[in-house]
Amino acid sequence: MLLFSCFFIFSCASCGETDTPSLNEAQIVHNVAERFLKASVKILVFNYYETEEDLGGEKKGVMLVDSGSGYIYNREHWLFTAHHVLDCETSKTLHIGQQTPMGPMTAEVSWQYKKSRYFIVRDCSIVNAISKAANKFKKEKAYRYPDIRVINNGQPFFLDCVSEQDFDDFFSSSQELAASHEFYITPDNYRNDPKNDSAGVRLKHLDGQLDFVTLADHDTDHDLMYGETIYIWGAPRMIIEQLYKGVSANAHLDNLVLEKLDFDTKNFALTDMVIAEGSSGSMLFRVNERGEGKIIGLASFMFPPPPFSVGYAFVKIGPFLKSLGFIEKP
Repeated sequence: MLLFSCFFIFSCASCGETDTPSLNEAQIVHNVAERFLKASVKILVFNYYETEEDLGGEKKGVMLVDSGSGYIYNREHWLFTAHHVLDCETSKTLHIGQQTPMGPMTAEVSWQYKKSRYFIVRDCSIVNAISKAANKFKKEKAYRYPDIRVINNGQPFFLDCVSEQDFDDFFSSSQELAASHEFYITPDNYRNDPKNDSAGVRLKHLDGQLDFVTLADHDTDHDLMYGETIYIWGAPRMIIEQLYKGVSANAHLDNLVLEKLDFDTKNFALTDMVIAEGSSGSMLFRVNERGEGKIIGLASFMFPPPPFSVGYAFVKIGPFLKSLGFIEKP
């Protein structure tokens, strides 16, 4: 899901007023945001796919790296994120272009899912270091098809293929991964609800090693109002952590029809923030009248989809926690 962020700055020389909050208000938001940032993590998912198509080379696999965000809940260290961030066990179709004697031709090639490796890191700088190491590794190990391009979002890229052994070797050779924490998804430690784009992974092996938030930091019954100020720690293309500020644009999506997403839309709300790629699974929070930070949802998808996007949809935290069994359903 490609997300782009737009910033518009308006000024009025005649009024002399600004919407800059008072020092006290700004300090309160700063303190809340700083505390929630400590419990936030970035997620890297390395996926390996193979094709049965004869492309003319020995290596027929691709290593794709997906990223998202999340946060750590409670002393038991549950990783909360959007379901689609971790849901990789499906085949993929890649559009490819090839120069032939008859001219350029395009086709769709199906790639079958084989395996995944999951990692969490604390900040974007580590993500960037690992991504650079993965790209360097692929350049050294991959077979590059000189006359084939992968077409992604209208842009052509070289098709670099690796073997399954190459994929496995990366994780034993990369020094950059030492700054991350690997985790595994099993029936015993994983809870998910695709209808609410909700997922939780119990990180038992990391107990006591990570900052976390508790149930008291969540507003499970808060009734969002139009125009209510909300915040999110985004990660635009995993370049740097960035605090976004916006408002609640619509909290009643019962009749919203989504063509490609089978979500229970009554459990979602909209914000006017257009949040960049890499932010799926991030917590959205507000600051109440007592100056307390309260988590109200998790970032899910852009709406409408690009190129018409004017906001972002998030699953409300009450339905999120209920769907995963962390609070009782009424």
